[in-house]
Amino acid sequence: MNLVEKHFTEIHNSVKLKENREVTFSLLEKAFLETIGHKLFTILKFDESKFTLERIFTNKPYEYPLLGIKNLKKSFWQKSVFEEGNIFIGYNSKDIKNSFPDYDIILKLGCESVMNIPIVQNEIIKGSVNILHKKNWYTKSYIQSAKILTSLVKDLI
Repeated sequence: MNLVEKHFTEIHNSVKLKENREVTFSLLEKAFLETIGHKLFTILKFDESKFTLERIFTNKPYEYPLLGIKNLKKSFWQKSVFEEGNIFIGYNSKDIKNSFPDYDIILKLGCESVMNIPIVQNEIIKGSVNILHKKNWYTKSYIQSAKILTSLVKDLI
């Protein structure tokens, strides 16, 4: 059993046992850390009617508190992730600055690359898992693992 399969089983069992979603999200964060890597990990819930994102999990609660709400603005990033349901990879600080209004906080954390993975259920985009790391950390080779792990929490959003 490889590392993704091990984490898949742990998260799947947590969902099946209807554990507190905080427990399941913590398992997901650990899975991403050990299989792909990150400095910052958040889960955002998408409200299409209000065009907002609500932070429902974070590994950095001081910098990115729970229940923080972001108003979305039309952008390439927003369209890619929250309209088209595509994974977005930003490779450097320029990509971060072009995509996120809070880029100054992101860069202070030493994060210069990002991967946003949409959480999709029945073709409805419910939110996203967001991982950030140092420059050029994320590549397309991580997409399949990210999709597999993210798919496990779609019922919890």
